[in-house]
Amino acid sequence: MRIGVAYDLQTDPSDERQAEFDPPRTILAVTKALEALGHEAVNLGGVRELLAHPECLDGIALVLSLVEGSGGRCREAWVPTLLELTGVPYVGSRPSALAVALDKAVAKRLAVGTGVSTPRWVSVPNPAALPARLPLHFPVIVKPQHEGSGIGVDGGAVVHDDEALRARVQWLFARWPEPVLVEEFVPFGELTVCVIGNDPPVAYPAIQRPLDP
Repeated sequence: MRIGVAYDLQTDPSDERQAEFDPPRTILAVTKALEALGHEAVNLGGVRELLAHPECLDGIALVLSLVEGSGGRCREAWVPTLLELTGVPYVGSRPSALAVALDKAVAKRLAVGTGVSTPRWVSVPNPAALPARLPLHFPVIVKPQHEGSGIGVDGGAVVHDDEALRARVQWLFARWPEPVLVEEFVPFGELTVCVIGNDPPVAYPAIQRPLDP
């Protein structure tokens, strides 16, 4: 099978804007694994490459999309949307799921609506909109609402009083001018659970994420 690999290449690991991108060694490992299974792997690049050269999808039977995109809350949905428009099958979530999942507040509302517990939170569109009295209990953790891979979350993300909260929201908004999620802090480790398939979906074992001090 001729399988296309779509990705955003990480060229500068120190650049936070590329935190979610894949380094060359990851792309090489993926293509080598596909070739070891007897497939022809074709490197496609990201959304800009696909827009500039749509002919690169000619003859592609399936796309493995690792693309994260950059800028905007729907960026992870761009490549799957293009693939749906062109009728090329792909592996992974649909555009609607990707757009919802990248917006933490929307994802939390869906979780609450289906009975899944989640820490209480408020969404703050800008520093001036931060309520005078926070309807949450300290400590709280402050995050960019539309980012992933721990972007904007470091040792100063957890704050314990109003003064520190306002300073953190201002600092965060200056670096990522998007809504800020303020959430009651849960002081435990972070777990990732990978789910594969649809009918039925299969959950892989939980992975404990190392916490960077």
